[in-house]
Amino acid sequence: MDRVLKTARSSGSLNLSNRSHREVPEEVYKILDAVGEGEKWWENVELQKLILAHNSIESIKKDLQNLSQLTVLNVSHNKLSALPAAIEELPQLKLLDVSFNLIQKVPDKIGSATSLVK
Repeated sequence: MDRVLKTARSSGSLNLSNRSHREVPEEVYKILDAVGEGEKWWENVELQKLILAHNSIESIKKDLQNLSQLTVLNVSHNKLSALPAAIEELPQLKLLDVSFNLIQKVPDKIGSATSLVK
């Protein structure tokens, strides 16, 4: 996991698909807080692409709002029943894939998210 996070800090893209996660790892929400050995904090970039597809994730914490530069969020093929209001706090989000979940509740303002294109 450390190697994957280190790569994500330099590329801005994190793919945790097909890993049998039941929840979003806490490190994801605080990805820039934990700079690894040999890393230079000033060379790290904010997370822009987060792929959590094909897991068993049932919920997403409001800490998602910490990832303010996110442009792509793919949580397809999980066990989500609701989307957190924190999604409304992602002004750069362009692509949101929640397909193949059990979504019953979405945030009220999700329809007015002008940056979403897909």
